[in-house]
Order: sequence, then C-alpha cells, then structure tokens
Amino acid sequence: MKIKAAAPLKEAVAAVLTNMGIYDMQIEDPAELREMLDGLGDTEWYDLTQVPEEILRGDGGEEVTYTLYFTADEQGEKDAHGVREALGALDISGIDLAVRDDSEWKDNWKEYYKTTRVGKRVVVSPTWEDASRDDYPDDILIRMDPGMAFGTGTHETTSIAIRLMEKYLRPGARVLDIGTGSGILSITAAGLGAEEALGVDIDPDAVAVARENIAVNGVENVARAVCGDLAEGLVFTADLVVANLLADLVIRFSADAFRHTVPGGIFISSGILTEKQPLVEEAVRKAGFDVLEVMTDGEWCGIAAVRPEG
Repeated sequence: MKIKAAAPLKEAVAAVLTNMGIYDMQIEDPAELREMLDGLGDTEWYDLTQVPEEILRGDGGEEVTYTLYFTADEQGEKDAHGVREALGALDISGIDLAVRDDSEWKDNWKEYYKTTRVGKRVVVSPTWEDASRDDYPDDILIRMDPGMAFGTGTHETTSIAIRLMEKYLRPGARVLDIGTGSGILSITAAGLGAEEALGVDIDPDAVAVARENIAVNGVENVARAVCGDLAEGLVFTADLVVANLLADLVIRFSADAFRHTVPGGIFISSGILTEKQPLVEEAVRKAGFDVLEVMTDGEWCGIAAVRPEG
C-alpha cells in the first residue's frame, strides 16, 4: 500500500498508523532529503549524492509517501481496509493498493546505508560492510541489519538517544529500552557498560530483528528483547530508561517511565518534533522528573530527565 499525503500531515499520518500498531513503513519525504543534501552534501551517514533524482524529486511534488506491506490474503485485505478507514478523516490525496514483492522495501535502501559515527564513541556499521573492530580500536562498533525494524542509527532521533546515553549511562546500569526496533539502543547500552538491557517492542518482527542483532554483536549476556506494549505488565526497574518513540507515545509513557526508573535514575526520550517539545516536557515534569537538558538536531529533539532522590 502506498499513501500520499501533504507534508503538513506527515506527523498526523504516522501517528494514526502507529496507534494502529503499524510500525513497519517506509517514509519518503522529498523535502527532508533535499534539505539534507543541500546542507550536508556527501555525508558519512548516507552518500546522498548517489540517491536517485526521482527519489529526491518524489512522485507527488512536496507530498510525503508512505509504503506499507500487508500479507496477500484475507487478513491482509482486512488490515489494509482498516488503514483506509482510519485515514478517512485526513486529507489524503491518494491511497494505492497493489501486490508487490516486499524485497522492494527490504533491500533497495541498503546501498545508501554506510558505516556511521553516531556519537563520540559509537560507530554503527551495516553487517554487509567490511568494518572491523580493528578499524575503530577506541570506539564502540555496532554491527546492524535493521531488516524490517526501525533503527539504523542514522536517523536524528536515534543519534540523539545515543548521544544522550553516552553522556548519562553509567557502567553497571540496568537499562530499559522502550520501542527497541532493531535493538540498536539496547546494544549501545551493552557497549557502554550496562549490566543488563531489556528492549521492548510491540512488533514481533522487530523483536526478532533485535534478537538477531544482539547475537551478531555478541551481547546476549547483557541485552535481550521481548514483545510488549510500552511497559504494560512489565516488571523491571532501571537506572536508565530510554524511549525513542513519537511524541504522543512519549507523553503516554512518561508516568510509566517514572515508575520503572530508580530514584536518581535517568529517563531519555527521543523521537520528538521540536514543535512538540513543550508538550512532552510538560508530561515528563508532570510524571515527576526534573528535566536536565534538551538536545536538538534539525527538527527533532530529545529530553534527558532525572527522577529525584527520595
């Protein structure tokens, strides 16, 4: 299924889909790609000069295109119909449903995903590249294949979370990673010296990908991934809780984050558009945290907060 929507509806469409439990999607925003290209040129994250012109231009001018995949059976048709109904209240210019090979999504982006320095110490490399720990002796090298899960390390929301983790995670910490996706933040926690890292994701496919990446990086003794809806039914108290989610989900999760954080512990939230920072910051403070800092990268931001002692 391909969904085309005007750029101002980008966050609204994503919120509708994620509220339906749909996290596996490809988002093509020509304006965002052009901005990255104009400002960064040939970056160490993506070689944007190699991105085909038609992707940058987009098929619908300044429209954002969402690509979703459903199984080619009765359940898939039902799920696709549900998406159409849920988006009915928005001014969507077009919804196209066609049978396609899902390798179109899973593999065609790999040529743009390169070894990336995400933070001061963290370097993320796709498993199909030849980077080795000998190449980065003073860094934490994370090997990743995100598969159909979010989390290559190159998106601003993930890099903000990693940079804040570098600053606030202490060796020996217990870490709770909500919305783990590819497992990149749980693996980062292990690399930074965490004693235990628990990743939670609502998508079983993402959990499977996270487990594979945890194994590839050899940190099974520290990190694990389980399926769950935020912290519902979870019994786990952490020294650091990290949640790379959409703003609305961070707001919803903040009170649970407080309950799952030890006194003096840290709550890091990311995936927040800067325009929604005040709302998220208010929710974080209302939950009982003291905000330590807000880190901004382009249109995205992350918030680091502490649960007061006592």
